[in-house]
Amino acid sequence: MKYLVSIISEQTLPNYLLIKELEKEIEKYIFITTKEMEENKNSEKIYSTAGIQKNKRIKLLVEEDTLTDIIGTISDLEFDKNDTFYVNLTGGTKIMSIAVWNFFHRFNDTRYYYVPIGKNSYNEIFIDKPTQIHPFIYSLSCEEYLKIYGINFEEEEFLFDREKAQILYERVKAKDFMQQNIPQVEVDDLEFKNTYPKSKEQIITKWFEEYLYYKIKAELKLEENAIKKGIKLFNQTRTEQISQNDNEIDIFFIYKNNPFIVEAKFSLGNREINSTYLYNHLYKVASVNKRFGLRARSTVMTLADFTTRGQGFKESLKKRSDLLGTHIPFDRNDIIHEEAFRNKLKHFCK
Repeated sequence: MKYLVSIISEQTLPNYLLIKELEKEIEKYIFITTKEMEENKNSEKIYSTAGIQKNKRIKLLVEEDTLTDIIGTISDLEFDKNDTFYVNLTGGTKIMSIAVWNFFHRFNDTRYYYVPIGKNSYNEIFIDKPTQIHPFIYSLSCEEYLKIYGINFEEEEFLFDREKAQILYERVKAKDFMQQNIPQVEVDDLEFKNTYPKSKEQIITKWFEEYLYYKIKAELKLEENAIKKGIKLFNQTRTEQISQNDNEIDIFFIYKNNPFIVEAKFSLGNREINSTYLYNHLYKVASVNKRFGLRARSTVMTLADFTTRGQGFKESLKKRSDLLGTHIPFDRNDIIHEEAFRNKLKHFCK
């Protein structure tokens, strides 16, 4: 029998990724968990999203800081000397990792793994030779990522296809990116894909979100299931939105198995940039970011021009972004110039 042993912790992604990467090899799954993790349904989030059937999983409830309890609980299981064990040591407390290592090292065929945060790879650990680093072959979808963190979502329908989004971009650019300069007729004469809001401002707002969706998707060569736009977040029971202030995400995508969040803002004021308005959106993405695990990165993208505020403004903005744990926002100059956008997006996603 081939077993995959997972130590459950608050961060569900490392366990989930290794499960999906090795699933063709595995016959049975052992989840070593605690009372706190079970109250949060963390093991359930993993095995339900991974589609692991009940007859293929074993759940062990242990005291996270008691070595003898952990080893004793695992010892209650009956194994054959010829069984193979793939052991993921990433999660849990240090005591849990020590106990799991101590128990399984007695078998002839035990393999140890560690999944580092923020890297698209996993480490195979040996006692007698250097660690081997393996790139993940499995690619995570947006829906999977949200599910393993207990989040359901609804996605808005598209207003524009890619061609129409580009046409409106050219019209917006011709009007110097000033919303008030764009005639209503230049918006209305586009044949929208679905029912659309009558307000020009609402249409422009949705357009910019979708324009960035197409631009990011093309630049990073993302599959359909790896990028979403206009999503509303719900708790796991789908009965209530997560928060009135931060329950919507303009663009969410997965790149190299890491999550990224983008807040799209067409403008930040009528003529001059409203720094308070910008900072409020930075606070919002920083707040949302915390819900998406240790790997998540977020930023704001806008067609406002930061150069109108001088170098001091950009330096202040970088300090504020660093303090909040967000990436420095993209402005007009980063978005309209292809090479600049490519370079900044690469830095955002590194």
